[in-house]
Amino acid sequence: MKIVLLSLLLATFAHAQLYSLDLFEGVGDDGIDLSFSITQSNDVLDLLITNDSTVRSVITQIAFEDLYAILPLLPVLDAWSVNNSVNISGSNNIDFSTTLGLVADPPPTRNGINSGEELLISLGGVDYNSFIQALDSGDLRLAVHAQGIGENEISSSYVNTPEVKPEPSTSMMGAVGIAMIVLRRNRTS
Repeated sequence: MKIVLLSLLLATFAHAQLYSLDLFEGVGDDGIDLSFSITQSNDVLDLLITNDSTVRSVITQIAFEDLYAILPLLPVLDAWSVNNSVNISGSNNIDFSTTLGLVADPPPTRNGINSGEELLISLGGVDYNSFIQALDSGDLRLAVHAQGIGENEISSSYVNTPEVKPEPSTSMMGAVGIAMIVLRRNRTS
């Protein structure tokens, strides 16, 4: 019974990935916490953009740079408009070119993703593994523009940074090396 329950839990979390959004333009604030997660069930990939900031802030623009057309057309969302020419402030500093974008409807500071809120974008027909691989390699990037940050109501831009993951063979060699050290210590004790 315990093995079956563990298997079900592992299957539930097998297709979930979390990414942070890092400051690239503007002034940072210690209370800003922006991220997005990717999950998949059946043929639908869910992209959940989250504003867990402890200071006032509103995500008002979302842009994707999709070098290999992995994403389909963006769905229609309440209080958001598709705008594929959205220009995230400072994006030319990181060589970011928007291919798909969303802008919060006016007034954006009310309709955007406020502190403590999230936005779910469901995409059909997107392969989870290809999507994650593109995010990790930098072939697909997500950038956001946040406004009304903190007491001074500044604005800043954030982007996901490709993750550097060791190759599976490198990870395996490291695990084998650690196991050998533990075994050697146990023999000498």
